[in-house]
Amino acid sequence: ATKLQAMQRGKAARAEVAALRAEMEEVGADDEGAAAAAEEEDDGGLPDLNDAEVEAAAIKIQSVQRGKAARDEVAAMRAEMEANAGGAGAAAAAVEEEQDGGLPDLND
Repeated sequence: ATKLQAMQRGKAARAEVAALRAEMEEVGADDEGAAAAAEEEDDGGLPDLNDAEVEAAAIKIQSVQRGKAARDEVAAMRAEMEANAGGAGAAAAAVEEEQDGGLPDLND
């Protein structure tokens, strides 16, 4: 949740800075007083990150993203197994190697 929230806050902050720069160019305000007043503005309507509803939404976004990544990984593994066309033995070996992380078998 923290990483997604940080990305969203960064995106909002960059958009706010771009809007402020455009506004300053239009007005032609080069003095430091206008810049200081712009920095003291409120949080830009961002939600309270400690709110339970916001936390639940962040968790849902993360779960959707993780599910998509897992489905992509499984699809890639299936495509690789089909490309190898080594039969069931090769597929079982690939699954076994994936499960043990490619560590050597110490029982041999």
